[in-house]
Amino acid sequence: MKRAGSVSVFFVLLLVLLASVFFAFLEVARVSGLRTQAKLCTAQAVDAVRASYQQELWDKYHVLFWKETGGGDYGFPKMSALQQEQIEKNWKLTQIRNNFFVLPVHINSIDVQKFELATDQNGKSFQKQAAAWTKQSLAEDAVREVWKVVTQADAEKYEKNGTELEQKAEQILGELAGKTADTMEHASAETTDQSAISKNDAITQENPLEWLKEMKKKGILAVVVPEKELSTNRMDVSECLSRRSLHQGNWEQIESSSELDRILFQLYCKGHFTDVTQGKTEGNAFNYEMEYLIGGKNSDIDNLKATVNRLLFLREGVNLLYLETHPEKNQQAMQVALALTSAMANPELAEPVKQAILAAWAYAESISDVRILLNGGKMSIVKTDTEWHTDLQHLGRSLQNADGRQNQNGLSYAGYLQILLRTVPETKLVYRCMDLIEHNLDVRMDEMVSRTESVYTYGTNALFWKFVRIGNGNLQELLFREQMVMQFSD
Repeated sequence: MKRAGSVSVFFVLLLVLLASVFFAFLEVARVSGLRTQAKLCTAQAVDAVRASYQQELWDKYHVLFWKETGGGDYGFPKMSALQQEQIEKNWKLTQIRNNFFVLPVHINSIDVQKFELATDQNGKSFQKQAAAWTKQSLAEDAVREVWKVVTQADAEKYEKNGTELEQKAEQILGELAGKTADTMEHASAETTDQSAISKNDAITQENPLEWLKEMKKKGILAVVVPEKELSTNRMDVSECLSRRSLHQGNWEQIESSSELDRILFQLYCKGHFTDVTQGKTEGNAFNYEMEYLIGGKNSDIDNLKATVNRLLFLREGVNLLYLETHPEKNQQAMQVALALTSAMANPELAEPVKQAILAAWAYAESISDVRILLNGGKMSIVKTDTEWHTDLQHLGRSLQNADGRQNQNGLSYAGYLQILLRTVPETKLVYRCMDLIEHNLDVRMDEMVSRTESVYTYGTNALFWKFVRIGNGNLQELLFREQMVMQFSD
């Protein structure tokens, strides 16, 4: 009897051992399922944030960000609360559908360890998203072709030849400024004598130097848009991105932008911001938004003035180079210079006066060019004889007829704006874009989150381990930790 009893005890102990192993394997299997459930809950939480993006930004400017105003230290209370609510809501729905659910996980905490804002790294996140939207909208293989359509000029070619052209023009204009300033003053003062001008009426009907002085007095906008009603919109720039203290993220990865990104971003600007040729836009801080990207001033008029001045300088340099290399027009300028200097009895000043006349002529042609562009026409970067509009003997009359000319070849005003955008430093251009967005939508771009890296901690009670009789059996709670990067742009 004792022997039989001892065998029964052995089998009972063996059964307890096997049962403990069985329940231990069940708990291990359950743990694997709980880990999967935690990953699914984390993905649901991230999707909840993505689904509650800042809708106005996407609708109007096609960039995706999450708006978080959680205070100076950016603890992200709104984001954490939204994700916790979504996780618990999904768990409760699962509980209702299943009377007995063996994989319940409850969110204990969400800790945002790293985050990036739209304004971090000089706005690289915003720039990347804008460039990505342009690429997706236009198709990658068509980007270069679209750039040519917009500007009618290859970007690399302009970078090489266009920059050299501007530098050479600037050098010539600089030399003329020093060499002919006194001559122009002296010549124009002397030639106000009507008798002197009338003696040379066969050569010139209008003194170019006097005409230039009159144009300078009028102001540039009165010359290029004499009859157009201009916008008087102003914007308070004291709170712009470049002038206020911005919130900073702690994302460590450094972004870089390529030349293609810069081109794509400029095309993005063209598609989302207006210019003077497009009329007024209700609800926007500026009507001349593209001009603000170039000028950075606090009013539409000042931005248009800055843009027109840069455009005039660009055209004046090109036109002056054309005149300098055109023998017939050089000869015309020399004849006028000889007539003026002979009337002053100073024929030795003919050469510097000729240079001053060429500069005045180039300026007149540039005004004609800008007028044509602002009226919807096109203008070639480098002029030909058939595209030259002004007459040295009648500069004022030539400008009066400029508004009606419509060239079929060359760049439009929008195309020239793309060239001028190339002269704006990349960081300034990105910040000015965000300035416009902030004022148009009444948001702050340094509160817009582009990506985060968070740690999600889940907890649940042990289910099968309480039946395990191996060891001390003190396992009461299971904890799971998931790390996830949430970002809006790819």
